[in-house]
Amino acid sequence: MGKRLAQGFTLIELMVAMSLLSFIIFVGSLSYSTYISGWTKIKGKIDSNISQAKHLILLRQAVASTTSYIVKNAESDIAIFFKGKAVGFESMTSSPIFDYGYPAFYQIVYEQDESGNNRLVYKERSSRINHSSSDFGKHSYENSLNIISGISDFKVSYFGWSENKYKYQEFDSDKVRRQWFDEYDAMSSKIMPEAISMQFKDAKGESYTLFFGLLEGSDKLISRAQGNAIDV
Repeated sequence: MGKRLAQGFTLIELMVAMSLLSFIIFVGSLSYSTYISGWTKIKGKIDSNISQAKHLILLRQAVASTTSYIVKNAESDIAIFFKGKAVGFESMTSSPIFDYGYPAFYQIVYEQDESGNNRLVYKERSSRINHSSSDFGKHSYENSLNIISGISDFKVSYFGWSENKYKYQEFDSDKVRRQWFDEYDAMSSKIMPEAISMQFKDAKGESYTLFFGLLEGSDKLISRAQGNAIDV
């Protein structure tokens, strides 16, 4: 019987095998890189949506807990600290986002960031600070939270009475009714709005409305307030 000689791979066969292995590794690496890149984008979007949803929940709690803070206006009359305009408002809340567990002054403002993008921002400052001086309402806000970015056509509306006295005339006259206002100053009306509506469009141009119902009874607080109001 003849001897069977053991044969190895030729150089060409070895090069072909290495080329195939390199191609398989390249395809695998490319697929993994594409997967990781896609997942990173998806994860970033999910994290952003979760963060935005959390911020909206915190905003709703703060605004819905807006409380009537009794002050004295420029005419030394008893009034309520609530100043609302079409691009935002400021008041006091019993459920602040930062100084939780203690009432705080807060402000909702529609502004531009450093890059020129429009955003809705919540600002807050503690009520633990003594605000008995005449510059109350002019202090800077210590904390801020970006609620929504990349929005446009933002507008705030306020539902209620134009003056405190009209609340008790509603059933006596067809002309006296609660209505929506573009601006609402409880320092003058001496009564809080009953609801707040925020309208805006997102980056895709889709319209959204955030509606907040407020606590009532500010008119009763006005009637009970006696010399403990601070000057504004």
